[in-house]
Amino acid sequence: MEQFQNILVGVDITRLEQPDSVNFSRPVEEAIHRGLWLAEKTGAQLTFLAVLDGSEHGFEVLSDGDQKQVLQAMHTAARRALNLLVERAKAVSVNARAVVRLGKAAVEIIRQVLDEHHDLVIVGTRDLRTIQRLLVGSTAMKLLRKCPSTVWVTKPTPASCEALMEIAVASDFSPVADRALQAALSLAKQTGARIHLINSVDFPLDRTWTTGLPDAVMDQYHQKLRTRAADGLQHQLSLVETRDPVVSIETQILDGSLNTDAAILRFVDECRIDLLAIGIIGRSGIAGVLVGNTAERLLPQLTCSVLAVKPVDFDSPITVATLS
Repeated sequence: MEQFQNILVGVDITRLEQPDSVNFSRPVEEAIHRGLWLAEKTGAQLTFLAVLDGSEHGFEVLSDGDQKQVLQAMHTAARRALNLLVERAKAVSVNARAVVRLGKAAVEIIRQVLDEHHDLVIVGTRDLRTIQRLLVGSTAMKLLRKCPSTVWVTKPTPASCEALMEIAVASDFSPVADRALQAALSLAKQTGARIHLINSVDFPLDRTWTTGLPDAVMDQYHQKLRTRAADGLQHQLSLVETRDPVVSIETQILDGSLNTDAAILRFVDECRIDLLAIGIIGRSGIAGVLVGNTAERLLPQLTCSVLAVKPVDFDSPITVATLS
């Protein structure tokens, strides 16, 4: 079973309310909280990373000397804030360190992953559905598409929801869906969360009005596809370690006859899912680009946090060679 042991938390210091404190915005604080929580539970190494991007501040209008001065001040503030987070980690017996990089946030986070072999990246965002247009092209979306490690995009939760209690795994029966289930099991073992292994069944013939098949035949067609999906979920469960008594796993077939995406979104809302684990792959020949299917369509619309799991052979378009 996959066990996260080298966690990277992206910290946006532009969201820092006070330069001499750790009063971050709620999205950033949620990512920090989840990183500390998981590292404390598993004994993982934790790294806090802040990326300074001068281009976001219109530095081009400043002289070289002024640019250097401002960047130095930003670096000092970032290091101070991250060092306070390291002390916060030590208070709960978590081994943590601070790293500050200069460049584009997504690129530098991926570079850190490649350099230090992090197996999990945690970043924060607001309610994904309320900023659907802004999320596309954001640091979070770029990481979901291009980062070779598993990426956890957290959404702020109420104080009463301290632990993950409901985790859904959207499965298409692929090997990367197996990995998503394994990652969900690893997290559920820490909280006793319930896992919902789901598949949204599509019925292609329903969209073909020219079939001329009688209702009885179509009913049988629907039932056979549902049965095949249910068998697929059971087979998937047989491939992973599911005997831990702390973890409860339920399988469910969703009726996606009209819209498979809508069925998953409805399930997430109705069951109050805290985290959706989903496998993300690249198009053949276009490394690191999400397949234009369920994964990419769902991500901007979800209200819960997202755990995006990549295949073992995921090919990121950002490599050490291109970054050196």
